[in-house]
Amino acid sequence: MTILENYKINGMDFAAFRRIFAPDAIAPYVAKHLPRMFTGTAPTLTQMKDAYGEKNVHEWLATMLKAVLDFTGLSEKFNPTQIPVTIGNIIAQYAGLKATELMHFVFLMQNGEYEEFFGNPNGAKLMKSLKRYFEEVCQPSRARYLKAMEREKSEIERTREKAANCGYSAEMLAQQIAEEFSEENQARMREWRLEPWATAMCRAFSSVDKPEWTAKPWEWTYDQRKAWAVQNADLVKAFPNLNIAS
Repeated sequence: MTILENYKINGMDFAAFRRIFAPDAIAPYVAKHLPRMFTGTAPTLTQMKDAYGEKNVHEWLATMLKAVLDFTGLSEKFNPTQIPVTIGNIIAQYAGLKATELMHFVFLMQNGEYEEFFGNPNGAKLMKSLKRYFEEVCQPSRARYLKAMEREKSEIERTREKAANCGYSAEMLAQQIAEEFSEENQARMREWRLEPWATAMCRAFSSVDKPEWTAKPWEWTYDQRKAWAVQNADLVKAFPNLNIAS
């Protein structure tokens, strides 16, 4: 059973889909659920086409394109006869993109990214911008956030093993996992833990008295953490696959 078949069984017809994945939802999704825009269960263009038909996918993509053109004041400059062809090219070339990933692309376009599009907006330049997004943002973000998800799964498993060894109750275990992966904790921890020196910093931080650190590593800026890595190169290099030049 496909994701979209599950959606439809649960009552998400195309009208409901269009409301949930609407232009107005883009900014809140980015602000609150950016990782899930790449790792969540939102359907791909192929899944949307299979469930709702190509005509409805064209309609939804046209809504996304209109959101870009209206917001940037380019509606009068974009030749409307290019819209059907451009949308067809998107479906053909990027069938594996999730609805939420395309919404993230719209968000970046509305914020002035991919400036090559704005001087003389047309279908070819939009496709070039989408190619840049796919290669420079989408694919790396998928890999990064999926890796973070796998790390979280491993941490949860280790927490369960620790709980079993220490005789924790199921209630205590649930509370510990909830605290470890709360939105507040993840927002503070997720991004900097992907830096190449993060493991070394975590181990160093846990091995000293906390007052010796004037601030927690995740409260430092990127440059401060990198400076620490350079100053403690021997410690950082003790861990494999780390490169302080990154």
